[in-house]
Amino acid sequence: MIRFGKTRYLHLRAAEQDRSLTARELRFVQRYRGRNPECEIEDSLEEQGLDALRGLAVAEEADVPSFDRRVLRRWRVQSVKQTARYWTPALCGAAVAAIALLAMLQILSAAQGPKPLSTPGTEAQRSDRPTFPDLGGGIDSVRP
Repeated sequence: MIRFGKTRYLHLRAAEQDRSLTARELRFVQRYRGRNPECEIEDSLEEQGLDALRGLAVAEEADVPSFDRRVLRRWRVQSVKQTARYWTPALCGAAVAAIALLAMLQILSAAQGPKPLSTPGTEAQRSDRPTFPDLGGGIDSVRP
């Protein structure tokens, strides 16, 4: 195969599958195929491969309804999760658990509560005896 123009030929051959070629591009492709007989073999192999792929694509379309069902089921689950009916049982359960926890904490704190400040025998009482020793007698005698 001649290397000159091979890149352009390969590019145009790929483009031929996607769009219709211009008259100038068609003339180039025909001249290149005429000079290189190996191109006919490659083109026929490529066509056979594309036909095989097209045949497989048709066979897989039989599974489309199951795919549709899976997609629709997934969409329904997502739409249900966005409603309040889906989350209400979980939120109610969390609220009941929080109330039970608070009640338990109240019961435990009442059992271990602080001791009362006024226990019998601990009140302050006035004493009749002096708190400090009487040192006044010795100090008065020193004064003139």
